Amino acid sequence: MAQVYVRNPLKTRTSARFRTAWWIDALIFIAFIDLAYGLVGAASRWARPLTPSGSIDLSPWSLPRYAGLSTMRMAIAYGLSLIFSIA
Repeated sequence: MAQVYVRNPLKTRTSARFRTAWWIDALIFIAFIDLAYGLVGAASRWARPLTPSGSIDLSPWSLPRYAGLSTMRMAIAYGLSLIFSIA
């Protein structure tokens, strides 16, 4: 029977990988700290009571206006999406 020679991958690749991987860990740690800081900052605003900023007219005569505003918003979003996908 023939013997197959298999190189030990731990001896050839491990030392080079550990020398350059520390900065990736530092980057992930900084990103985690930044995410936690942002979450705490956002959570401090969640504790405040919600105050309505506008009023909604519930009469049937205002339904066409709201439908027109929604259609206009959809058309603007579609146009921006088309512009950014072509560009």
